[in-house]
Amino acid sequence: MLKINIKPKVAEQPKKNKVSGWVIFICLLLLIIAFAISGFLYISNANLTRQEKTVEQNIASQKAANTSLLELDQKAKALNKTINDIKTLSQQSISFPSMLKEIAARTPHDVQIKSLTCDTTPGKGKVDISGQAASRRSIMEFRSELEKSNLFSNVNFESSSQTEGNNFDYKITMDINKVSKK
Repeated sequence: MLKINIKPKVAEQPKKNKVSGWVIFICLLLLIIAFAISGFLYISNANLTRQEKTVEQNIASQKAANTSLLELDQKAKALNKTINDIKTLSQQSISFPSMLKEIAARTPHDVQIKSLTCDTTPGKGKVDISGQAASRRSIMEFRSELEKSNLFSNVNFESSSQTEGNNFDYKITMDINKVSKK
């Protein structure tokens, strides 16, 4: 007997290589991952750049604020120094009415004051008195009384000369001491 195969023989097709399909799949997967990473890095870089600009702006504004604060601090120090200078000058100054009362109280009855000049520079105050007296003894008494005063120091009798009518011209200079105001 003969066997006849009515079915045509199907030509065997070669089997596809499974390895090449996996390689393509892995390459595509790596390509997708690479695009995802590069996109992430691009976005991160943009965010970092934006944050860097923000930080630079903050630094600039802080520098401006610090400069303003330093200027304000310098002005406050200058103002405090001025206030302290005013307090010091106020403590060193003498009330003119008090000084005139002191001189008048220590002037003998026969001594006349014709000129009184004051220099009230703090620490260097001076008073110059000139006038006439009935005697040299009255002038010396006047000088002695001024030396006893707490308002004055370095009382110097500079000159005396006799004028018509038996009067004596005189000139006395003295330093003003630091005293509190009355």
